[in-house]
Amino acid sequence: MQFCKECGNKMKEGAQFCNNCGTSVGQTKETSRVTPKPKKPMTKKTKLLLIIGGAAVILLFGGYKVGEALTSESRLIEKFENALNENDAKAVAKLLTSNDKKVKINETSVKGLLKYYKENPEEIRDTIDTLETQSKVLRTENPMEELELEDLLNEFAGDSLVNLEKDGKFLLYDNYQLNIDPVYLELGTNYKDTSLFVDGKEVGMADKPEYVSTFGPFLPGYHKIEAKLKTDFIDLAVEEEVFLNEVNEKQNEYVEIDADEVTVSLPEGMEGSVSLLINGKDVGVNPLENPTFGPVLTDGTMKVQVVSEFPWGKITSLETPITSDYVQVNVIDDTVREQLMNTAHEFNMQRGEAFAKMDASKLIVATEEYTDMVIEEAKYFQEQGQNVKLQYLSTNFDVGSTGLEKQDGKWVAYISGEVKTKQTFSYGEFDSEMEENVMTTRFYFVYDEKNKKWLVNTIGDSFEYDPSNAKELVAKEPKTYTTKWSTETEETVEATTNSTENADLTNSGNAPEELVNLTEDYLNGLVSAINNKDFNDVKPYLLEGSDLYQDQQNLVKNLGEKNIKEQIVSADVTDYWSEGGEADVHTKERVKIIYNDGTSETKEYEWIYSGVSIGSEMFFERISEKE
Repeated sequence: MQFCKECGNKMKEGAQFCNNCGTSVGQTKETSRVTPKPKKPMTKKTKLLLIIGGAAVILLFGGYKVGEALTSESRLIEKFENALNENDAKAVAKLLTSNDKKVKINETSVKGLLKYYKENPEEIRDTIDTLETQSKVLRTENPMEELELEDLLNEFAGDSLVNLEKDGKFLLYDNYQLNIDPVYLELGTNYKDTSLFVDGKEVGMADKPEYVSTFGPFLPGYHKIEAKLKTDFIDLAVEEEVFLNEVNEKQNEYVEIDADEVTVSLPEGMEGSVSLLINGKDVGVNPLENPTFGPVLTDGTMKVQVVSEFPWGKITSLETPITSDYVQVNVIDDTVREQLMNTAHEFNMQRGEAFAKMDASKLIVATEEYTDMVIEEAKYFQEQGQNVKLQYLSTNFDVGSTGLEKQDGKWVAYISGEVKTKQTFSYGEFDSEMEENVMTTRFYFVYDEKNKKWLVNTIGDSFEYDPSNAKELVAKEPKTYTTKWSTETEETVEATTNSTENADLTNSGNAPEELVNLTEDYLNGLVSAINNKDFNDVKPYLLEGSDLYQDQQNLVKNLGEKNIKEQIVSADVTDYWSEGGEADVHTKERVKIIYNDGTSETKEYEWIYSGVSIGSEMFFERISEKE
């Protein structure tokens, strides 16, 4: 067995060296140390290779650092900030990416985003701050341990339109990108066949009313949405700018066509073929068969007319602006309007002579029925002993106040006007000059188909008169007409007006006797109260504390202060209703009003008196004008 003399390790037979310490057989460790050979000098080639190798290492390290700088998230954020500040659409489009591969990012699609930042420059700084916070979080290995809570909350706030994300590696470097999430637009409109546009591009068409559909994706920012509707009635485009920012969600927007279905109202009795015109264009609708049409604008910019046949010819009506979903069309044209005004003007000139002479033949532009009323009025003045001196001057017609309707198979038209006259009244010789008088009046006409002309059928008060839309017809040589019926003294007339003689109340409505008696007592009591200036004359027939009680008390007081007196020419109960202690009495009354200066006029009224029973008696509590 052979052992190493140096370390004592067991060795194989014939071994020359110790496998444990390397000492050769027969030598100690010191004696076996080999003296190193002298180093050879380094050749030029070796030196060159070492220099090249060192330079390569330096270049590689430098290139790594350059690549790291070029691909760093801080440089990416800086470039994005510069692009936003310079409003550079091309640069912004190159810097942005999206996780939604369907969204298109180009110079055009980022314009709405850039407009948002341009109009809200403070948002640029907020966005960059958020990106820098996100960068800090992404570069930290244990962000929950190493970063402050505020940074973590800012990174996950989720209110930034653009976010920094790590997207694997590029060669040896971490790769970062600026991600922008898109918005899907749920767009609706109210009318069928409306075309919908986003940023000038058609995206859909409504196939039903109250249509809603989803379009997109779109980049966040400002976008123009439009709705276009084209029909036989309307060619309308509505647009608005919206800010899309509900990323990864559906943002709801609604473009309303501000138009309505409109119903046209025409006079009853019209028949045959009637054409409908909108802004002068025939839209192929017969409003008698289809009175409701549309949609159309209701802001007054669209005007409706009808073309129809009447006994006096083919008429294209005056234009009526559409300002609501219901339009009352005036089917009178300029020609008929002129005929009505001329007829009323002629009536006013003829009436004075017919009245003064009590000669119906002098009044040829009125119906027989109304001519008889004029003569009856003259007879009444004669019976009262009151003389009249009058002169017609002019009528100022409200040209927009015309109307047409059919009554009892006859066409009836009307127009309002201010009638200007001079007149004076006397119960003896005239001792005062005529005073100018102006009354607002509505003239009613009937069309005489046999003679093909309009005739005045009646005259009443008018509560609708627009002086800004008036045309005046003037009597060129106004004539003065004077009656000479009476030589009674004023004292005799005063006694007549203070008379308490009962009115002759008729009962064409077949009302119960107790209602007729109450109405008659009330009417006579009211006239007596007015003429005697004593409310107690009418008080017994009124419900104390009611509206009518207070109104009549004020009426008696006011007329008494003006020394105005009244007479009932005629009164008729035309209808009634009664149930459960309540009743309505309909009347038609003609009342003569005598003013302090001696002038007078006769007016017609149609009232509804409402009564209530208290115990066994009934009292009037309310009055309303019959419509």
